[in-house]
Amino acid sequence: MDKLATPELPVLIVAQPFRVARVGDRVVATLLDQIALIPVLFLTIFAIGIKNGEGFENGTMELHGGDALSAFFLIFLLWMTYYIAAEALFGGTLGKFMMGIKVATTLCEPITFGQAIVRNLLRPIDSIGLYLLGLSVAISSTNNQRVGDLAAGTMIFEAKTDRKFSTFLWIWWMAIGVGADLLATRFAL
Repeated sequence: MDKLATPELPVLIVAQPFRVARVGDRVVATLLDQIALIPVLFLTIFAIGIKNGEGFENGTMELHGGDALSAFFLIFLLWMTYYIAAEALFGGTLGKFMMGIKVATTLCEPITFGQAIVRNLLRPIDSIGLYLLGLSVAISSTNNQRVGDLAAGTMIFEAKTDRKFSTFLWIWWMAIGVGADLLATRFAL
């Protein structure tokens, strides 16, 4: 069931109703983003492994000690940068645009870099239990807000998207998937 946004701060009355994004759309957008980030994971591990002279054995590359720690922190940094930059600069990530949803303040205004940082630094908390914590909080909140949204004063709204742009994003997303599959297959042999 669709909900109308109710600003939590009574400072500004929104003249037109903005629709709060459905939790299901948020879940699918998150899945699309995570899948799109898989090539980044592989390329980061590959780059660190090659830099340190690691090779593929039986189709796998293992990183140990400092190399594994470096890969973890670099992947986390790239993951955070993707979400923070995309949401602060464009109002959403690839997955959000594909699902026709957008992040904004509770007053339906564009978010700041500070808000993008807060909501995304709390993303690991939301992702506890394969995002079950964030999902539980979103379902129980009035405006489908996860922990990061509540802390940052943000919400996810339905957005009007251009069909051509949306189609382009779906095609691009599929190309990323095919490219990642080919890359993984190529180096796993």
